[in-house]
Amino acid sequence: MSPSVENWYCEQIAGGPWPFVLLLLPLAGAYVYGQSKHKLAWILIGVWLVIQIPISFVTNLLVNCSGASMQDLPPMTEEPPPQTK
Repeated sequence: MSPSVENWYCEQIAGGPWPFVLLLLPLAGAYVYGQSKHKLAWILIGVWLVIQIPISFVTNLLVNCSGASMQDLPPMTEEPPPQTK
């Protein structure tokens, strides 16, 4: 993925309000399920799943939104536990 697309995705999608706004869909689904509108409830929950799974996949596996690339990080070393008396 190109750095410009990755930066746009991190700023607009992963770092924006969209993950929180999307949580309204299953909450609304739970509410209408309680109102005995089961079909509409499952439609709202299904729409949320169809949107949320690709967003989570891209955020967790394809882009690095942490600000540092893996090449910039220092090598991991194991240190012995601190000695206490």
